[in-house]
Amino acid sequence: MAAASAFSSVRPAAQSESGSGSVCARYPLSISLLLVRGAPAGLSFAVDAGLQAALSWKKAGRPPEFRAAFFCHVENAAISDRIRGRLSRIVRRVKQGVKMNESKQSAYAKRFNKVLDYIERHLDDPLSVAQLCQVAHFSKFHFHRQFADYIGINVARYIVLLRLKQASYRIAFDPKVKIVDIALNAGFETPESFARAFRHSFGQSPSEFRKNPDWSRWHAVYQFRLPERNTVVNVDLVDFETTRIAVKEHRGPVEQLNAAIGCFIEWRKETGLSPKDSRRTFGIVYDNPDTTEPSLFRFDIAGEIRETIPDNAYGIIEKNIPGGRCARVRHLGSHSRIAESIYPLYRDWLPASGEELRDYPLFFHYLNLLPATPEAELVTDIYLPLA
Repeated sequence: MAAASAFSSVRPAAQSESGSGSVCARYPLSISLLLVRGAPAGLSFAVDAGLQAALSWKKAGRPPEFRAAFFCHVENAAISDRIRGRLSRIVRRVKQGVKMNESKQSAYAKRFNKVLDYIERHLDDPLSVAQLCQVAHFSKFHFHRQFADYIGINVARYIVLLRLKQASYRIAFDPKVKIVDIALNAGFETPESFARAFRHSFGQSPSEFRKNPDWSRWHAVYQFRLPERNTVVNVDLVDFETTRIAVKEHRGPVEQLNAAIGCFIEWRKETGLSPKDSRRTFGIVYDNPDTTEPSLFRFDIAGEIRETIPDNAYGIIEKNIPGGRCARVRHLGSHSRIAESIYPLYRDWLPASGEELRDYPLFFHYLNLLPATPEAELVTDIYLPLA
């Protein structure tokens, strides 16, 4: 809509010459931005063809490619120089409007990211709406509505869920800690209020979750509409030495990955063969969960070892991470947002580097771990094996 203000003589799009089923007819707003009063018929045809060429991109959920395909087609359409000149001027103005709109959206997302980062870093502190509004200069009169519209839930519920998330990790992975202590550390006034909030969110009491966590339901709770951070990654080229590892293989939906992690933690504590305080912890990523059929997703949770792994009831086996050159990027913060540090590595750095990839998957080195470390303070090194 920002682009519409650039036109003083825009007219509503009428039925296009290409027939009743044309894209012009079905996308009148898009056409109204490109048809000016008195434009020759060839211009309408060019626009209609451009939309036809671009629709497949839009249906695939890729708006940047949709715009690029549209502009490319109409600028190169077989039309006269006079029509092309007018079309080029219109397209330039539309592009300027698109860029201005995207710039405003980016600035808005940055402000919300400041708020989200502040919440994550201060979960153990009292948090008020007035504080959060000051962080990114939002009006306190509209902040509740803005937050709910942007993230999908209200700010108070969001804070409660993040506190419950940290508490749930401690319940599942640190069984020696009493639930009452976890409840009080999570900022709840009483264990009873904590238990009610926990059951309301996850459908299980804290005690039931400790015995048999329903990770699929838990995972579904945390599907927020978080704004993507435009992360600038710093890449180091390093030599990684061959490392023996004990592995718990996960095969299946990513929602069940925490169950494999819990199993690995139990084995680690019981055997002492890969103590977390003196041996490194790794994750080996065979597949992208965003593009892989859930049942086919593969991930290994692993710990460094120096002794042979005996047969065991946990399904822990021995593997090696092969040595070689790697590109290394450090990710700061929640593991759930680690893709924001991975995508720039593949999308931006790799094509410009001239490097080739080795036949081994991406892997993580977790420098600190949940639940002992708050999510906002997690540090993870990402390794991309190079030829």
